[in-house]
Amino acid sequence: MLRNPKVKESLTSRLEQQECCKLQGHENNLIQFICACHECPYRYQKACAHCVIKLHGKHVEDMKEIEEFDQIINENSRKAKNLMKESEELIMKLKNPFLNFFEQLKLQLNEMIDSIQQRYLIQNQERAQQLIRNELDFINQFNQNVNTKQNRYLNDHTLKQYSNSIKTAQEKLNNALSLFELKQLLESNLILLLEDFGKNTGISYISNTSRNTSQRHSSCHNIMTPRSALNVFNHNISVVRSKKFRN
Repeated sequence: MLRNPKVKESLTSRLEQQECCKLQGHENNLIQFICACHECPYRYQKACAHCVIKLHGKHVEDMKEIEEFDQIINENSRKAKNLMKESEELIMKLKNPFLNFFEQLKLQLNEMIDSIQQRYLIQNQERAQQLIRNELDFINQFNQNVNTKQNRYLNDHTLKQYSNSIKTAQEKLNNALSLFELKQLLESNLILLLEDFGKNTGISYISNTSRNTSQRHSSCHNIMTPRSALNVFNHNISVVRSKKFRN
């Protein structure tokens, strides 16, 4: 029995401000802990110091002070939200499992196509002009005469020559600048690019048709990176176009 009234008053005030244990015989003990043991039948229940001894003696290390437990809960809540965000990203990947692969591939292909376009233009623009030089001279002269309104040159014979020059130039260009070889080279090297890009990014699935086709086109390429596929393609263009114009 407490004889000092001030001590008794202090204890009473403390008991009123904080929660006391509900267990019989523990009524004067303040709740201080929460059990965080997953195997305890009283897990996540509040406990006083006597409860710890009586009910949680085998896993005292899992008893957390209330403030500490609140911090753990808040931290776990934050982690749970992050995990939920990761799960949403995972679900999105399930809807389109190769999205990242194809986005990277598009960038690689665009770079390849831009390089091919620039190289093809540089290699063939001057050659094409040389190929139809005679026809082009006549066409330019005719256009100049028409633009300066020298209508005396617009007789039937001249018009026929003009028409024939255009037709001949078109035929020469169509034959010399046929896209058939370009299409073949592009197709075979794109297949190589797809396969090697897949290897570099961990994508193992390539259709048998694509693999067989690439094997027919790549007997001399061995292991090829996307960059080397582009280099080989550019080299092949140079060889084919040179042969075409020489013929």
